Amino acid sequence: MAAATDGRRAAARRTVAQRAARGKAARAEVPRSSHAGFQPRAWRPDPVKVLERQCRTRVPELVPIRYGRMLSSPFAFYRGAAAIMASASSSLAASGFSTMTCLLARAARMA
Repeated sequence: MAAATDGRRAAARRTVAQRAARGKAARAEVPRSSHAGFQPRAWRPDPVKVLERQCRTRVPELVPIRYGRMLSSPFAFYRGAAAIMASASSSLAASGFSTMTCLLARAARMA
């Protein structure tokens, strides 16, 4: 935890120009277009089996409710299928930046 805190402090000390330069360098290394050619790994887990495996640790009576909510929209599906998304995106190029997507997902849900 201390390393993460130190990293945040270091990021806070960077100037706007330094942060912009770091972002541009990351984008040059991993352009958005690099995600356009997504090819699923041949040995990737079956998405349905991933969901079924998760259900083993859930309250059985709540599983149908979860699936019903996931069916309401593509956004709701992906919100309930984080394990599938993590598996699929693990083979994509990474910029090295970490994000807090849970906050963004909540904001989008409220919009």
